[in-house]
Amino acid sequence: EAYTCTCIREHPNKKQFVVQSNGNYIAIFTTQSPYKLNKSKRFEGHQVCAFQIGCSISSYDGSLIISGSADGSIHIYDWYSSKSLQIIKLHNAACTDAVFHPQSNSIIATCSWDQTINILH
Repeated sequence: EAYTCTCIREHPNKKQFVVQSNGNYIAIFTTQSPYKLNKSKRFEGHQVCAFQIGCSISSYDGSLIISGSADGSIHIYDWYSSKSLQIIKLHNAACTDAVFHPQSNSIIATCSWDQTINILH
């Protein structure tokens, strides 16, 4: 990975992990050494812009990935197609993290530099 990374999360399948990059995308790597970058798939559309932006993978089945964004929104991506499913503007400053509830993909918590926390359900 050519850029610095702000977040690393393991996929529930234990075969891959994702890396939030300061290049404004999330890259996918294998968990077996030597770690191989999946060059054909990545998640793009959100902005990192040198903020410590986090991401999360749905813990139930790993079918969704979510990321905060420097523009105050969250981006929800489909794991299999890597397409953006939804963008939701929640904050007036950088959304520094977004996580799925461990038992329910329909509940999302976010936090921001605007000193707010949001719970979506």
